[in-house]
Amino acid sequence: MKSDTTFQIELETLDDYMSQSKFKEAEILVTRMLDQYNSLDYDLLLKRARIHQCDMKYEQAIQDAKLAHNIQPQRPEAYQALSDFLVAINEHEKAFQLLRILVKKDNSPMLKS
Repeated sequence: MKSDTTFQIELETLDDYMSQSKFKEAEILVTRMLDQYNSLDYDLLLKRARIHQCDMKYEQAIQDAKLAHNIQPQRPEAYQALSDFLVAINEHEKAFQLLRILVKKDNSPMLKS
């Protein structure tokens, strides 16, 4: 495993790729980071899911979001990402159910507006 400094540098590079819409490079980097550091890293899985979303690879995005959700079900980001991806593939009822669970779970103010 590489050092924390290397991880931070790669994380900054990943953010740069994403902000520059270099999604292929971002996908390669985040996949390598998951392999090298921790294949169950919640935040990296969600970043890869969002990268897949930008490339319209919704089925792959759903897989990463589901895995992230299973790793840390108490965090709301995976629910929100997963519902976005489900809407993209016209699974509106499933997306709505996820958002309903999230609202009940923590009374999320983001979803009340």
